[in-house]
Amino acid sequence: MKSNVPLALLAAPVASASAFCLFASAPHPAFFLFVFLLAIPHVLILGLPLYWACKGNGWTQWWVSIIAGFLIGSIR
Repeated sequence: MKSNVPLALLAAPVASASAFCLFASAPHPAFFLFVFLLAIPHVLILGLPLYWACKGNGWTQWWVSIIAGFLIGSIR
């Protein structure tokens, strides 16, 4: 079975940067790039260890990803 982790590590910052630019009404490509580059460390520092912890416990259902993403997004 092939892992989709590298794709997810790219898709998460793209999705968050797209949503942020859409709701911030900032259509400039440089702003998207700035937010994308800012989101990459968050994915690597917060998302990847949480993925490993969930996978180690066998929590690989789709709804666990939604809950985990919400928890990471709510960290201030």
